[in-house]
Amino acid sequence: MNIGGEKTAHSRVLASFNHLDQDDEADLTDGLKFDLVRRQRNVMVEKKNSFRELFFLQLHLLMHKKMNSV
Repeated sequence: MNIGGEKTAHSRVLASFNHLDQDDEADLTDGLKFDLVRRQRNVMVEKKNSFRELFFLQLHLLMHKKMNSV
């Protein structure tokens, strides 16, 4: 799992959406707007899944430590 790399990639994608101004958005066709929204949603889902995976990994490690310390 490459959490640092994922954060960087997510930050770059989100930054690219934030830099679109109104003129840029007006120039986009509906198809491109739909594609951008779909990509943004996919990034958010991937980010959510990565954090969920990390949470369960940490939980598993914590439980393993507790069981071994008893």
